[in-house]
Amino acid sequence: MPHHSDTKLLSPTILYEEARRRLREITACKAALEREIQKAPPGAIRIANSTTRVQFYFRKDRFQKTETYIRKRDTKTIRTYLRKAYDEKVLRILDEEIRNLDFLLKKSNELPSPTHRRKGFLLCRSAA
Repeated sequence: MPHHSDTKLLSPTILYEEARRRLREITACKAALEREIQKAPPGAIRIANSTTRVQFYFRKDRFQKTETYIRKRDTKTIRTYLRKAYDEKVLRILDEEIRNLDFLLKKSNELPSPTHRRKGFLLCRSAA
């Protein structure tokens, strides 16, 4: 058992409360993005950069090799598919953050309860 003079209680933190709030916020954002992606037309856009210009191609399926050139004047189609591609990328980032927050919160459940922390069970050795 450590001697009382070389240990101290850790200061309280709102980290876990903030993580739970962020998880709720991200989960709501993810649900909204999934709804938008579901509303978007099927297919995907591929962007090709040449030395002088940018070209857009439509694929019925992301993995399909056959594609159709989209004319620059068809800005509505280009914007629709660019928005969908952007939303899909954001969705992957949100999924990763949700996994990280879930892991953090799962680990926080393994810590002693606040009651035990108040009684001095969560101690840290002093640097001295």
